[in-house]
Amino acid sequence: MNTITENPLRSLVIPLLLLVALSPALVGADDNSRPLRRIVLISCDTLRADALSCYGNQGTTTTGLDSLASQGTMFLNCSTPMGWTLPAHMAIFTSLAPGAVRVGVEQALPAEVPLLTEILADNGFVCGAMIAENGWMAPKYGFNRGFRQYSDYFSMDPIESWTNKWEFRDDLTAEAPFFLFFHFMDTHSVPVAFENLLPYMTIRDVDRFYHGLKDPLPEKKIRDGKWDLAAYEPELLRKAYDSATFSLDFLHIRPLLSYLRDNGLAEDTMIIMTGDHGEELGEHGGREHDSPFNEVRHVPLLVVWPGVVPTSRVVYDQVNLMDIMPTVLDYAGLPAPELTQGMSLRPLLNEERGFFPARDLLVDGNRLGLGLESSAIIAWHDDALWSLVANTDTTGCAGSFHPAGVTEVLGLYNLDLDPEETDNLQQKFPEIVSSLTERMTEMLADEARLAEVLHSGVSAPIVPLNEEDRRKLKALGY
Repeated sequence: MNTITENPLRSLVIPLLLLVALSPALVGADDNSRPLRRIVLISCDTLRADALSCYGNQGTTTTGLDSLASQGTMFLNCSTPMGWTLPAHMAIFTSLAPGAVRVGVEQALPAEVPLLTEILADNGFVCGAMIAENGWMAPKYGFNRGFRQYSDYFSMDPIESWTNKWEFRDDLTAEAPFFLFFHFMDTHSVPVAFENLLPYMTIRDVDRFYHGLKDPLPEKKIRDGKWDLAAYEPELLRKAYDSATFSLDFLHIRPLLSYLRDNGLAEDTMIIMTGDHGEELGEHGGREHDSPFNEVRHVPLLVVWPGVVPTSRVVYDQVNLMDIMPTVLDYAGLPAPELTQGMSLRPLLNEERGFFPARDLLVDGNRLGLGLESSAIIAWHDDALWSLVANTDTTGCAGSFHPAGVTEVLGLYNLDLDPEETDNLQQKFPEIVSSLTERMTEMLADEARLAEVLHSGVSAPIVPLNEEDRRKLKALGY
């Protein structure tokens, strides 16, 4: 398979952007240096970090997810590069930012850009995926590459109905390396066609009652064929969201972990659990997940590998979903593609912590095409962690690789003192605003240059949307 590393333009990319997996030789060997051969990745769509009790949520109980946190390492500050399922998952599987890979509504992943699963499959891994019904995860965007089986199933089905349909079951032997990917949709606002009185999926009435949603429940509030979330009080949405989080944990995470354990698939296995993005529940005036603020960008990340990854450890470093691919490849003893933007988390997962550099992280807000959207940069300045939220304009970038421009700063926040971003310090610290604006502009320019490298002379298929596709995506709120 031809890869993007063969592109002659790659020398144009700023070296700092091309962050590759750190060598174990530089950070110190693990106590157990055997190569990783069994991986389970769990992606929970629209799961914000503070929805989990292990991340401090007092309103719900997530026993299954909490057990993972106690068995491994919890990353307290993991961010998504975009609050949209399609590019967020592409970031996981390619270690490339949305502004670089440029996969979109009608644009699939270029064939020359390798997925994590393709690299694993080329090295003998059996790869299987069980995906909740979600149009943004469709095979036509390139997600199925490298998988022995990539199947869409309705997310409320019990785990047994998923596993009974595994075509690769006989290949999951004690000797065969495998990569299993599970994607759940419980905490995403559900299509209005579903028979629910609230926009978040909770099957059992007792769960809603427990979280304070007592009868009579509010009537459906629908506008233009989808949930009108702005018509609900934020407190009510939070209760509904917490009940959906409990359902995710009770109906899927706990049964899945039990299934893996009972069938010998958890032994000597790295389990990674994360969310692709969070959800706005009235913070900063938003609903759904359009903004780059903390409630959208802050996602959970739990990593478990008995005997290798430390247990009950909390890591405070700023990490990103793009770090998952180089981490898996590093532990598997496989080289990461040259053009990656993530970093291996192995130094942070060593029993004796290794060196892990601080870096700026960008949350791209241009989620549904070219236009004016808000983005954010998370960066250190004078020994404090800050976020700067600004409008970025891509209207002049159609058909070209011109970088997006920062047009208006919306807010500056000290994340050490104000992690919920309620106190806008933009007027108080103009020099920090100037510095972070310049750094955001540089990052946008870097991604535009990388996009030119990735897309120069490659085949990026167009994905036409039919009416059924548009109906499903509109029902999901897009």
